Amino acid sequence: MKTVLFSAYFSYREERMKFMSKVSEALSGDVRIVVLNLAQTVSANMDVVNAVPSNIQSDLRPLDRLRKILKRVVPNRAGWFEKQALGEFSINGQVNHNQLATLAERIKSFKRALVLYEPDHVFLWNQFNVFHRIAGEILKEQGIPFGFFHDGVLPGSIALDFDAEMGASWLAQRPEQFLEIPVSADDLSRAEAFIDGLNGDEANRRHVQQDGVDVTEALAMRGLGDRPVIFYGGQNDWHAGLRPNDSETALHSPIFSDSEAGLAELDRLGGEYGFAVIYKPHPLTRFPYLFLEANNFPNSVILNSVSINASFGASNLISTIASQLCYLAVLQDRPTLMLGRNQITGKGMTYDVNTLEELPEKIEEGQADPLAGSRRENLIRHVAQLEKSYLFDYATGNGDYYRRGVASFALAIKLSLEHTKDEVLEMQLRGEMP
Repeated sequence: MKTVLFSAYFSYREERMKFMSKVSEALSGDVRIVVLNLAQTVSANMDVVNAVPSNIQSDLRPLDRLRKILKRVVPNRAGWFEKQALGEFSINGQVNHNQLATLAERIKSFKRALVLYEPDHVFLWNQFNVFHRIAGEILKEQGIPFGFFHDGVLPGSIALDFDAEMGASWLAQRPEQFLEIPVSADDLSRAEAFIDGLNGDEANRRHVQQDGVDVTEALAMRGLGDRPVIFYGGQNDWHAGLRPNDSETALHSPIFSDSEAGLAELDRLGGEYGFAVIYKPHPLTRFPYLFLEANNFPNSVILNSVSINASFGASNLISTIASQLCYLAVLQDRPTLMLGRNQITGKGMTYDVNTLEELPEKIEEGQADPLAGSRRENLIRHVAQLEKSYLFDYATGNGDYYRRGVASFALAIKLSLEHTKDEVLEMQLRGEMP
């Protein structure tokens, strides 16, 4: 029997365990799913490892404990992973030492699960959080193939990445080939109907939106009310492949080291070219009090408690480095500036920035919006190609758009056991995934 391990915070959202339970049932007796749950405790109709430490007893400080286990399990990159842990678990520079201790225990649970279940393949939810980066390194050292799974880029979907996520994925790295995935007239018609049927709540369900600030009033109070406006949405840099900076950062963000660096440059250009910037930090930002440093950004307003839709409505151009809000912007037919890369870049719907020098020109181009006449057509094709080659039905939407559901997801898992990563990617590029 083959064993596939899925690691995630399964208790974080109930649909995750519901979906995996259905996938387990869809697989025949020759494939077993094991769930490694990273938060609280869950039970299911499959093997579950709850990697949730309780009553941690140790004579070592949490950081020393983490250092000890990192040196044992990933000796060549222990310092790098420690750096990510300290950054990821800090808020305004203050480290949460309980999270350091929990990380050390989760690593031990993961190592034990590898010994007990001997998985033939592993899928990790979010490639970039520190635990899954460490897990990936352990898997590489042991020669165990692994990939990733996560919320899909379209509402109601879930995705498997057999290579990498976001800017490092085949969708971002091979856009010309993705655009050649064959789709029929019926595929396009169904995609158009799906787009037209979305409502605001479905399109933006990942984070609860709230309006605690009037955007127009905030701009006026800063003396920016008469300027054209660029909305800039941040991402959790530690979960998006940007931090800590290394050789792979440029795959996601070729220009900026983090969200705040992007804000600083947009603010500078705003003073030079006469536009204002609305910056909405990611809900999990490590700098929640950046608005207290507003004097450092005289051409911007930093608004934590404002909805994306209200911000969009006040803006002439939407921008981000890699946040998935770019899909929300394009679904609303808004001009969108990509300062980094993810699955949407290179698909004819966004203004993609590759160098710092071209940023002013791209901002001007985005404000003029020459893609306005072709964006919807390209979006319809993009949605159809995503549905055919990449996304599965997660049963969280209000419609029945995705034809590939639990059974197809189970077949894709089997393909990962029977074929190399490159072979599976070629099936996706040909639109031949089950």
